[in-house]
Amino acid sequence: VRFLWFPGQPHGLQKITHQKRKMTEELRWFDTYLFNTYEAENEAYKEDSPLGSLLMLQTTARQQDGRFGVEQDGHLLPQMVSLGTDTISIGLFEVTNAQYQSLIDDYTYPPGEDNYPATGLSRQDITAYLEELSQLTGATSRLPNAREAKDLQKLALKHARQGNTLNYWAGYDPTPADAARLKLKLNELEHSLLKPVGGFKPGKIKGRSIFDLGGNAAEYYLDGNTLGTYDLSAYDAIDEHSRSISTDPAHTGFRVVRE
Repeated sequence: VRFLWFPGQPHGLQKITHQKRKMTEELRWFDTYLFNTYEAENEAYKEDSPLGSLLMLQTTARQQDGRFGVEQDGHLLPQMVSLGTDTISIGLFEVTNAQYQSLIDDYTYPPGEDNYPATGLSRQDITAYLEELSQLTGATSRLPNAREAKDLQKLALKHARQGNTLNYWAGYDPTPADAARLKLKLNELEHSLLKPVGGFKPGKIKGRSIFDLGGNAAEYYLDGNTLGTYDLSAYDAIDEHSRSISTDPAHTGFRVVRE
């Protein structure tokens, strides 16, 4: 027996919210005791927790032999996320080392970093990859444009406090002066602050989950004929008031937009 009290209500419930609650409880009772189909919600688990992000990554991201991406004609390509009917698709992650090497044979990277974002590339390097990808898929692949980058930057700043940024490594929100001093300390590191893609909570674009906006590697966009950057890298502190991002190319990758 479950006792529910609706203060101030007559025998016949008048408020829509009370009627809905009554119906929900009745359906739960039938599922539990009549049909034996009710599964209690796991209140210990939160979807927006790091565990939730990992489970989402596991069910969302496609892999080939442990490397993120989709296989086509023997090549490992970026997994794309459609943003709606008759519109663009965008990469679930930045292009990874393994994906880049799959189309550009002479590209090399350290062992074990298949799923790290491909960084340190020139504009010519990126253009060569996008041309190969477009030819293979039959659809135009490009960098985000200025308008798209502006929207992606807003989303990146929204999620940066849960991402791989200098704030994460510092353990607090550093001021610009603190960030400059912290970068001096980074010179002592023998390891990169970058991580494999998909390691942090994803953001949402039109209800679709997109990983690695808000840290890890900054990303390139194309404004006319000018290459710019948006997002933050693991070496950048969050500055919500800054309109420009100046990130070392060694910490900057790129994300594919497909038309």
